[in-house]
Amino acid sequence: MLKESVKFRLGLAAPAALIIACLAALLLAKPIGEYAGQYGSKRGKEKAAAARPPAVEPVAFKPLEAKDAKAVNAETPFSAAPNPAAAPFAFSGDNAARARAADCLTAAVLYEAGNDRIGQQAVAQVVINRARHPAFPKSICGVVFQGSERRTGCQFTFTCDGALARRYSAAAWGAARQVASAALSGSVYAPVGLATHYHTDWVVPYWSDSLEKITAVGTHLFFRWPGGWGRRPLTGAQ
Repeated sequence: MLKESVKFRLGLAAPAALIIACLAALLLAKPIGEYAGQYGSKRGKEKAAAARPPAVEPVAFKPLEAKDAKAVNAETPFSAAPNPAAAPFAFSGDNAARARAADCLTAAVLYEAGNDRIGQQAVAQVVINRARHPAFPKSICGVVFQGSERRTGCQFTFTCDGALARRYSAAAWGAARQVASAALSGSVYAPVGLATHYHTDWVVPYWSDSLEKITAVGTHLFFRWPGGWGRRPLTGAQ
């Protein structure tokens, strides 16, 4: 998702077993089912369409130079609507399921945000927001590795752009795991609110025009869907 972001990099040795566990967990993740409904009238069909979660678009970027992308992003105003914080998240699975979720979330915050702790907290919050939103997979691992089986179209670019070959130190993994564990235990990074999307300010995803820009954290911009799908309360445990 953060194409060459301040991808807040570090470098050294990542346990291969952790990456394997994350990928294996993806295979166990169940995608969320669609809202079903049988309606015969035109109005009924419109209601059925409105009840379905919005489509999750693949991550694809407009062909712009970094300076031009920055200008485009700067021209897009922030939403004037309230930006409420998400409710605390409480993981409800067993120990094995929690360990898988922690592995996946640790990988996400480290590969997406490197050693920037604030960036890690923001990434963790977006992953959790997605896991509780009907448009995305229900599990942490399902969210993190959504689309990773394709060369393009993954939701978090580190899962399909070769970044997993990068090596991180044991200390970096440990620090990232602390952030992931805190998020799974109810820690909330309030500034990003109910954001389900983000990108660096030097790229422009095709989807950014259709979403509300709600805040910035460093060089990263955070978005939510407009209307009810972007403001629905994100509560509950996994």
